Amino acid sequence: MCGITKRSIQPSESAGQHLPKQATPNVLIAQSAAFVPPPIFNHLVPRCNEPLQDLIHVFKTESLQFFREIARFCVEQAIKTGLGIEGKVNEVSVFDRKNYFYPDNPKNYQLTQKDFPVVVGGQVEIELPGASRNVMGEHKFIRIHHAHLEEDVGKLSHAGSGSLVDYNRAGVPLLEIVTEPDLRSAAEAEAFLRSLVAMLTQAGVADCDMEKGQLRCDCNVSVRRRGDAKLGTRTETKNLNSISSVRDTVIYETARQIRELEAGRSITQETRG
Repeated sequence: MCGITKRSIQPSESAGQHLPKQATPNVLIAQSAAFVPPPIFNHLVPRCNEPLQDLIHVFKTESLQFFREIARFCVEQAIKTGLGIEGKVNEVSVFDRKNYFYPDNPKNYQLTQKDFPVVVGGQVEIELPGASRNVMGEHKFIRIHHAHLEEDVGKLSHAGSGSLVDYNRAGVPLLEIVTEPDLRSAAEAEAFLRSLVAMLTQAGVADCDMEKGQLRCDCNVSVRRRGDAKLGTRTETKNLNSISSVRDTVIYETARQIRELEAGRSITQETRG
């Protein structure tokens, strides 16, 4: 959306919400299902759990050209998030076209924010588990790099030798929160997500029901030798849909990378899972 080891190699992670800048998680937050939001740039109303392709619209497939106007609700929710993470809300925010060809994106481009996101900076305070139930754990602040608005894409399902795509959520507003590479363990990644979810739900930004895809995480993990200032080569695991999945991914990927380096092999930057 993420050391962990008693050996000489220290992992660096970021958890998250879609939690990346060298080992950062990014949090992809879909809007609350309790209050049905407008799509980010048009008047189609997205809903959860609809029949496949029931919400197809010419805007999603770019069958017709539209003059786009940003939905006020989306900006307001992004501003709430920025205030909640103690970030700076930019007075000027710019959208970019990210061009790529992939089946989940019928327009072959995605409207997103690269250089001028709606929120920059910020932090989230986490508390790690204490030695016992009645003992407070360590407190730590996880820095936020930025948060930006973008369109969600369709959902791919792979079956046998083929793949199916559902475009119902394409164009639904998405807020991506990107951390700095401050997370140093699976426990910290888990604590970060729990703190972030608590803030987002209390602020009324999102329900964060991960079973409904309202919060998904891309987890970037790298390891480095203790004392090294430079971050190691990272790998990314995309679209994790539970906090336990993020925790387990960090544990597994950290151990795998340590084994590779101790065997004299190098880590390849790649997307896994």
